[in-house]
Amino acid sequence: MFEQARYCKKFGNCERGKRISGVTLFPFKTNAEGVCGRSTTMFNRDVVLSNVGETLEDCMVYRHNKSLAYDQGFDEFLSRSRIFVNNGKTYRVHENVNMYLDVTGKCNGTCKFCIARTTYSRYSIHPAEYIQKFIKAYNGLGELNPSVQIVGGEPTLWSGLTDLLQAVDMLECRFPVIGTNGTGLKDRRILSRLNSSSVKWVNLSRHHYNNKENFEIMGDGVPDNSALFSIVGDLRIPVRLQCNMIGGYVDTYGEIMQMIAYAYQKLNIKTIAFALLTPLPINTIYKSSIIKFVELHPANCNKILEAVGKNRKFVFEKYRGGVACYYEIWKYIGYDEPMTVIFKYSDNNYLLKADMIDNCIPDIVMHTNGDVCGSWDRSIKKLSF
Repeated sequence: MFEQARYCKKFGNCERGKRISGVTLFPFKTNAEGVCGRSTTMFNRDVVLSNVGETLEDCMVYRHNKSLAYDQGFDEFLSRSRIFVNNGKTYRVHENVNMYLDVTGKCNGTCKFCIARTTYSRYSIHPAEYIQKFIKAYNGLGELNPSVQIVGGEPTLWSGLTDLLQAVDMLECRFPVIGTNGTGLKDRRILSRLNSSSVKWVNLSRHHYNNKENFEIMGDGVPDNSALFSIVGDLRIPVRLQCNMIGGYVDTYGEIMQMIAYAYQKLNIKTIAFALLTPLPINTIYKSSIIKFVELHPANCNKILEAVGKNRKFVFEKYRGGVACYYEIWKYIGYDEPMTVIFKYSDNNYLLKADMIDNCIPDIVMHTNGDVCGSWDRSIKKLSF
């Protein structure tokens, strides 16, 4: 099969002995031609699937029956999964699998809906050890070639972030993204390193356009509007504003329009995603307080989308169903430049459904303790590298 070589001619410009703050970058396993086993094929987004479409008429079936979208997304996952053998066990992995790097459980935000607040302690290993384990795991995933998303906690406050970004760059990871509330980007060193990295998108969390209401949701440790304006203005990477639809806050068509105006006019952000709080299964890894908060703060996204559809400045683009999600993508053409507006529904009970199938992996998660699992539950589907 593959023998150890100095570097991969196609992917690896990380030579043997290269170090990142004490972390040795092991090269890819390569064949005789010096090319590693990672696939060069990107996920084919042009395939015809029943739960993907570009007409508003077709999307109505799924908008009013999300279970159908989730069920078909789950069936698609099973029928199109890729075979991956690890430590003698055969897994069926999502063909467009994402690898989440959960680098820290620490966060300066206090969001009561945050699913990172688990029933188990999210202790972290030393950053150098985490990065070393990531490099080994990413190489070991080979042809799965996962996209990468850096999450937390608040990853910009994690001391290993700049070194991790260097590893992501050297490994040439597929479509890296980082999720953040922006706090650590006030540090010019971190901001500069992120700008020079291969990260394709910054998913920036902000759940209200007013400081007062946003602080009620996220806590007053996150950047205020003035600081956020400065941070976004200095970013050289596209930013997607992430806003949860929370009952009592951004939960109506009018509030959605205010948030769109805030993104475009105040922050110069051209992409915004609105997400309903996801239902969570009981008696699992999620704290009961989070489940309760979600239940007490519903928003009627269907009603919002009905109003969106009546506004001629919104142009429908497509809908998509996944393993545990359904989303619609629209263009808003009310400004000089068009905005992409995404509406997302999700249900983590479907991830629990995947967890209950022993060999199915919809997501790969590298947890804060360094364990790499095929689940957000770090006690199951542990992979060895």
